[in-house]
Amino acid sequence: MQACWAMNFMASGALRISTPNGASAPWTLLGGATVEDEKINAVSWGSAIVGTQEHWGVYAGAQGALGPVNLTAALRHDDYEGFGGETTWRAGASYNITAALRVYAAYGTSFRAPSLYERYVPFYGAPDLDPETGESWEAGADARFALFGRENGLELGALYRSSEIDNLIGFFGLTYANIDAAEIDYAEARIALRPLDWLTARVTYANTDARDASSDTALARRPRHGWSASLEAEHGPFAAQLSWREVGARLDTTYDDFGFWAGTGRAGSYEIVRVSASWAVNDGVLLYVAGDNVLDETYEPVNGFAGAPASVLVGVRLRP
Repeated sequence: MQACWAMNFMASGALRISTPNGASAPWTLLGGATVEDEKINAVSWGSAIVGTQEHWGVYAGAQGALGPVNLTAALRHDDYEGFGGETTWRAGASYNITAALRVYAAYGTSFRAPSLYERYVPFYGAPDLDPETGESWEAGADARFALFGRENGLELGALYRSSEIDNLIGFFGLTYANIDAAEIDYAEARIALRPLDWLTARVTYANTDARDASSDTALARRPRHGWSASLEAEHGPFAAQLSWREVGARLDTTYDDFGFWAGTGRAGSYEIVRVSASWAVNDGVLLYVAGDNVLDETYEPVNGFAGAPASVLVGVRLRP
């Protein structure tokens, strides 16, 4: 018999300061702090499991320009009960080669302490998990071209990101575990067309190569291929969107139709279609309707856990 409950409390605050708009190189500074208290109380096969974890963090960021180069920088320090303190940072820059062509790059580090759920959830938890640490860099470009009689009738974009993570927390066998090291390479290509002033069509392709660096095997639950497409229309007070997303096949822990563990295998790809529309009655009233998984696709984002069936949401948004 297993029973479990968990409680999470988090509070945060931030302060933003901007230089005057008339300054030759305006900068925005952002700083803040966060406090989190996490608790779990569980009974697994007759054994009580009680855990607590406190976390606090402070962060600061800056965004501005030096001549034609736009810069961003961020610094954060976190302190987790049982894991000590860790400082991470990120810096990035973008440069407009022309009015229609932009290139950008960034580098950063990361830290993530295991959650109480990953450490103590009955049967699957691993109390001795180590925190994740990592570093990433990325580079990309955006370009727009005149087409359909518009300066931005065609937009192209590309991004490449490379990450190295030590002690990545994942699902190994029947429990959570640290993977010695992981290497994740991500590439993305985007195209947008605007044949009409009020209509935009977008297509995106993503390729992810995520591997356990020690065994050179694919990481679970990270599809190699992903596609998405959308049509967005906005005409006066009316707006609508039709979107499609395909998540490719991926490695996963598999279960048979009776719910019993069946080892490691390939989880099939799936497609999701969403549609939404809205009408701004006036400046303070917006009517909207949204449909999710409108084709009622039967799918499992994680093997053994069913995705949500078709649903429709209708609402009114009021702004004083």
